[in-house]
Amino acid sequence: MPGELLTDDDLKLIRRIRKGMYPIEGYNQEEQYVEFENDDSIHPVSYVPPPKRQFMPSIHEAKKIARLVELIKSGKLTPPSLRQKEEKDPFKVEDIWGDAIYSVDFKTARRGMSHEIRAPKIPLPTHAESYNPPPEYLFDEEVCDI
Repeated sequence: MPGELLTDDDLKLIRRIRKGMYPIEGYNQEEQYVEFENDDSIHPVSYVPPPKRQFMPSIHEAKKIARLVELIKSGKLTPPSLRQKEEKDPFKVEDIWGDAIYSVDFKTARRGMSHEIRAPKIPLPTHAESYNPPPEYLFDEEVCDI
């Protein structure tokens, strides 16, 4: 009715509906639940066959497994059962400077860094040296006559 005012009960009902609650204040949804036990049945209530993707590893899992296999084959990864445990002697003294130039710990060394000591760079030849080669590289008289 267009000219009718809403009562307080009607406003409460509208507020409860707008909040997403049940319209009736004392309503209990759990009262309608009927407990169902089906011990003697051998078939599931809903039979949906499992999807094929459930039985196949995902692409990401396959990549991880391939990477782990590669690391195990190369010897970079060993399972904990095969690792040899080193007993540390608390009184052992290590020579921290002995053979430091030539020995490299590959576990702590940076990747891509060369481990050998390079020879110093020789300066480039000057203008005069590049046009005046040493005598052993000059032509002989026999070669010049030909």
